[in-house]
Amino acid sequence: MSKTPVSIRMVESWSRFNALVLIGCTFLTIKFGDCLPLVYGSTLSFVLYFITNFPQWSRLGILGGLPNQVGAGRVLLIIVALIFHESISREYLAGILFASLFLDFWDGYLARQFNATSLFGTYLDRETDAFFVLATGAMIYCQELLGVWVLIPGLLRYFYVILLIFIKPPEQKETRSFLGQTIAVLLMGGLLSCFILEASFYQPIVIFASVLVVLSFANSFIQTLRLPSSETEN
Repeated sequence: MSKTPVSIRMVESWSRFNALVLIGCTFLTIKFGDCLPLVYGSTLSFVLYFITNFPQWSRLGILGGLPNQVGAGRVLLIIVALIFHESISREYLAGILFASLFLDFWDGYLARQFNATSLFGTYLDRETDAFFVLATGAMIYCQELLGVWVLIPGLLRYFYVILLIFIKPPEQKETRSFLGQTIAVLLMGGLLSCFILEASFYQPIVIFASVLVVLSFANSFIQTLRLPSSETEN
């Protein structure tokens, strides 16, 4: 019998479910050229996260406490962007997505300031970052600003989560490296630039950042195979 706390098993189980749902919805988005599958899939998945982890969430304060309220706001902004990305200007779209990135900094600051870090909030933040990359890539693809390859960086996280089921014990916790976070910031900024810059400027930025992301995940995967007991990065 696993000695892993129930709370950890719950969030990790959801993370795998979320990965499968968003991978499937992304392929539907590619097939139909429409972001609505991601809207429905992500909404269902994140609502399920709050429901299945309600005991943790409720102990953190009213509506999960201020940091997690901000985190939930980030998810909502990304979903709103997915719904309206074709009916608003690209500048407004970039503004909505930038607001989500700004809230990413803000919820982390609040969690540290009020000593309100939690497993629930850590996973919410991590999965929202991954969702931001995938959703923004999907909008870029659907608006034909870049080819289908722009979805690769966003999908890597989810394929990685599924692979970890088979190559390491589920109780191994996931950590982030400074290099991985730096590359993620570069990628997010590059994706945002697609809505406000000319293709001759944003295309090389996104290509460069995407290559770095692929190399980063490849390195993490190799390290996991070599040291199965070590913590996973990214």
